[in-house]
Amino acid sequence: MRIGETLQLSATAYPKNATNRKLKWTTENYSVASVSNNGLVTARGTGKVWVWAKATDGSGAGSYCVITVSEPIKVESIALSETEHTINVGDELTLTASVKPDDAANKEVAWLSDDTGVATVDGGVVTAIAPGTCNIQCSSTDGGNISATCRITVNVPERKWLSVVLPNGSFAIDVTDMPEIDLKVAPDNGYAVHSMTIDGKALPFEPSDSILTLPGLEHSSIVNVVFVSTSPSGIVGASEAIYSPYITLSDKTIRVDGLPQGTLIYVYDKGGALVKVTNADTFTLDKKGVYIMQIAGKSFKFAL
Repeated sequence: MRIGETLQLSATAYPKNATNRKLKWTTENYSVASVSNNGLVTARGTGKVWVWAKATDGSGAGSYCVITVSEPIKVESIALSETEHTINVGDELTLTASVKPDDAANKEVAWLSDDTGVATVDGGVVTAIAPGTCNIQCSSTDGGNISATCRITVNVPERKWLSVVLPNGSFAIDVTDMPEIDLKVAPDNGYAVHSMTIDGKALPFEPSDSILTLPGLEHSSIVNVVFVSTSPSGIVGASEAIYSPYITLSDKTIRVDGLPQGTLIYVYDKGGALVKVTNADTFTLDKKGVYIMQIAGKSFKFAL
């Protein structure tokens, strides 16, 4: 046996028709192993001991079991799932410990942070408190002084900005800790929201709704919004558009999907000066600013 283990012994007195078959359990060295009145042996210290079951009828009959007790198997090594990790303030990291050998008597471990002002730990769950570095230590509790350490570096999370570029004004908001972002886009008088682009990619939205919902951002992003006039452009000879081109913006590049072949696009600056005429579905403008783009009978307003 190993220290701390228990063993249930049983004994039978013969003959079975004996008047008094009651037995008494004893141990010759209590410091090595003890025994209860019903034969339950508890290993207490290293060594060898005789555990007896003796008759109580005065006959002197009895039998014994020799118990050899050795030290319990102690933890020999601990391996953590991470030895170094960088984490942002407010985030959590779960560390797991692999304790060897598998048959160690006590595989429980204790967790400790050497700087709780930087990070705390509870049952292997590390919580980042403030910028800095600290060590998270996982130690055996069987007295063998076996441990493993994970070096934690805590950073201030990179701030994420959502920049919204509108023809009637632009703004940016800090969305670092926002799991979801709702924006209400207000068109100019006489215009409706036509299309939205985030980092050059079209965003789906309901034409009847000016609310834009985005998931949390992994990096700073730019949203461009294109407005469409709710009345004809007034261009002489232009017919009402029977199609609905989709316009996406990326830096100084404009892309018009669904443009009928040969249709001319007129681009005017904020003051009304013509800056470009093209029939290409993708083109660039030299300068950033607010523009009016006319395609057949519709006017589109946007900013770069």
